[in-house]
Amino acid sequence: MKRSALVLAITAAAAGGTHAGTVTTDGPDIVINTKGGFEAATTDGQFAFEIGGRLQWDYDNYSDGYGDGSDSELRRGRVYVAGTILKDWGYKFQYEFDEAGNSDLEDAYIKYAGLPAYIKGGRFKRPFGLEELTSSKHISTIERASFYDMLPVSRSDMNLEIGQETGNYTWALGIYENDGLKDEIDDTGDVTYSYGGRVTFAPINEAGNVVHLGAAAIRVDYGDNLQDARLRTRFGVHTGERIELVDGLDTIEDEDLYGLEAAWVAGPFSLQGEYVNLQKNATSGAEDVELDAYYLMATYNLMGQSRVYSKGEFKSPKGGVELVAKYEGGEAELMDTTEYTQYTLGVNWYVNKNVRLSANYLNFDLDDTDGFGFAPIVAGVDGEDGSAFTVRAQLVF
Repeated sequence: MKRSALVLAITAAAAGGTHAGTVTTDGPDIVINTKGGFEAATTDGQFAFEIGGRLQWDYDNYSDGYGDGSDSELRRGRVYVAGTILKDWGYKFQYEFDEAGNSDLEDAYIKYAGLPAYIKGGRFKRPFGLEELTSSKHISTIERASFYDMLPVSRSDMNLEIGQETGNYTWALGIYENDGLKDEIDDTGDVTYSYGGRVTFAPINEAGNVVHLGAAAIRVDYGDNLQDARLRTRFGVHTGERIELVDGLDTIEDEDLYGLEAAWVAGPFSLQGEYVNLQKNATSGAEDVELDAYYLMATYNLMGQSRVYSKGEFKSPKGGVELVAKYEGGEAELMDTTEYTQYTLGVNWYVNKNVRLSANYLNFDLDDTDGFGFAPIVAGVDGEDGSAFTVRAQLVF
């Protein structure tokens, strides 16, 4: 009887091998999804596990302010594991690898969602900026807005955050360890921290019909670790030269950062913009540094697909060819005022769920408006404007 039952089971499995199904354990059924990475979840929603990552290969050709030449790189090579335990406990662990064989921890956090507000601790991004919090695999241009190079919004190791995420609004508030400084421990032996939060509201939130509004603020306290009075950016070309808009001595003791954001999706069309104000506050007798910057971006999908919105962030359309136009502007001040403008024209081809091909043309221009002789410093390069053509091949799994 047992052998007959086994034969019947094998026959049934072979006959149904071309159909989707579940794997049954001694507990709830497990559903497995291998469309890209690997996902497994119990049907009762208590446990889930996934493995995934991304590969992004870039080629850049640039001239003038960017430098003259071309370069290519593995822009990002990331692998992550994430999951849910007993429904309310979540986690993520993500590593990044570069073409030189180096590795760096990107995310490592635990999140408890069993209360009206979640609690999250570990390494993750600070809650600031629509484009910054949108994953690099979903942003519409190859690189984010140039002002993000100059803002204190990177990841850090020891963060604690509370917040809430619903279909129409989100909020987050936390304390974030300062990381990547010249000296991370101040003269009193203490770690320094930043404090801040973000709130978003979507009064309209339907598939293909979205209105998004948001605001954020961060206070960065460096204690006794005075930082450079410097603002510099790559203007959207990661392999190009760093261009310094202002450069001063180690006089900055804290920073105040504010941001506003808005987006509108109407079928295949979307409009998105952000404004930021950064005040780098200097010690007594020294000059403060200030940055005002913004961008406005429009996209249109030729195949009628819409950008996907979820919990205060955007994801890529599910297919089609997308045209992108982006205009940026900003003003940096340290005794002298330097203004910049930049525009990007791009196209994205979403070949399928996992593969995307992108091309961008970029152009930036700098202007020393006050003429006091403190013109922008371009590392080893003459000129105050530049243009570039960049392409990316992306595989998400």
